[in-house]
Amino acid sequence: MGASGWLLDNFSTSLSSVGIIASLLFTSFSVRAQTRSRRLSNLFSLTKAHREIWFQLYSEPALSRILQVEIDLEKDPPTVQEEVFVTSLLLHLNCIHHAASLGMFPELEGMRMDIREFYSLPIPQEIWKRLKPLQDLKFITFIENCVHRR
Repeated sequence: MGASGWLLDNFSTSLSSVGIIASLLFTSFSVRAQTRSRRLSNLFSLTKAHREIWFQLYSEPALSRILQVEIDLEKDPPTVQEEVFVTSLLLHLNCIHHAASLGMFPELEGMRMDIREFYSLPIPQEIWKRLKPLQDLKFITFIENCVHRR
């Protein structure tokens, strides 16, 4: 009575085991698909928020100074409007950083270079110095590594 006899004697148990394994595999594939879908949805939301913030820069001429390299901040310190824009961008970046650290989406290619270029400009750099003490240590470390990495 070898293996086939054992299988006949334990058919119900074997069938249950196969069903459990199949349902676990299905659940695994389903979770993986949901995770991909959620990550894509998060990326769309991120892109929309990013576009809305940067649209301000291009639609409000008073903000154009933010991207200038040669500025005398002693003579013309950042305006309230410039501070609001850079602060909004920093809060957005903080959300991105936290979401990426939780695996909600992968780190975007070129993000570190974008951060370095933006926060190396005089106005964003000045505003970052003021806002830095209000941020959590992981985020500060992330920004500082981006800015000082060559």
